[in-house]
Amino acid sequence: MPKGKGKVLLVDDDGTLRALYVDVLEREGLQVDQAVEGKEGLEKAKQGGYDLVLLDFLLPGLEGTQILKELKENPPQKANGPIVMLTNSDQVEVIEKCKALGAAGAIIKSTVVPDQLVQRIQGYLKDQHKG
Repeated sequence: MPKGKGKVLLVDDDGTLRALYVDVLEREGLQVDQAVEGKEGLEKAKQGGYDLVLLDFLLPGLEGTQILKELKENPPQKANGPIVMLTNSDQVEVIEKCKALGAAGAIIKSTVVPDQLVQRIQGYLKDQHKG
């Protein structure tokens, strides 16, 4: 997917990290919508139309897995692209649980640097637009 294309929903309650991710993604020309807590994130995701959803695993209100389950059971009319979990856990069980609920993958927040974040996100966006 060319630079400057794509609409991303970022759901994360960590303000510092969210600001960093928004800065990095907007420099890549992506449009970024944000949500700070689970219920807000679910409402935005239900509107649909996002090329990618970055969803924190642990959120106030509703956890990321609850949001995944809700979107799987009641998908938005206007489909979203892949949902990628943001987590500090590298435990295989956590990541597999998220994938079983429909997540395309996971990004380990504690180990990813901005350049890697961009590469991973561009990879998910390219996969989304292959068909």
